[in-house]
Amino acid sequence: MRRTGGLLCFSLVLSAAVLAAAEPESRMKSETFTGLELRHIGPALMSGRIADIVKDPTDPSVWYVAVASGGVWKTTNAATTWQPIFDDLDTYSVGSLALDPTNP
Repeated sequence: MRRTGGLLCFSLVLSAAVLAAAEPESRMKSETFTGLELRHIGPALMSGRIADIVKDPTDPSVWYVAVASGGVWKTTNAATTWQPIFDDLDTYSVGSLALDPTNP
């Protein structure tokens, strides 16, 4: 009886070792992705990209926003309404803003 119990225990240990050594089958196969096509997942149009935001240090309700496709916009009521302030300038895209605290 002891011998049978030892053999059974050895069989269980051996089975566990074999199962642990076997690598699980990966679900990441090329067949999984064959129906997918390369596509652009960014903005459909160039609008909507904020390049930079600057808040007036003396008035927290005044913000300036540089829009990558539409100049600079200003709000004086903490983003409830906006006014374009670059409409008359010869530039289209703005990448960065800086606020001169001595000349708001």
